[in-house]
Amino acid sequence: MFVPVDLPMPVEVSLALNARNVIFLALSSIVIFLPREFSLYRVFDEKRPALSLALTAGLFVLALYSFSFIAGGSFNPFIYFRF
Repeated sequence: MFVPVDLPMPVEVSLALNARNVIFLALSSIVIFLPREFSLYRVFDEKRPALSLALTAGLFVLALYSFSFIAGGSFNPFIYFRF
């Protein structure tokens, strides 16, 4: 599947692999080491219900913020004229 070669890294890959993206990729890969039964919602819901509500609201705001970045980078009113 992976064959070692002496070819240089493509420009697109080197532009995408900046320090910030590598850090986010490394931090997000920690999830695979969590047990299957782990649920952050259950941890906060059982101990402190007010904190659980605040976390749910914070995640909702974070999701809206992320969606705005996704939509902001891909909107083009002339998409149908490219073909």
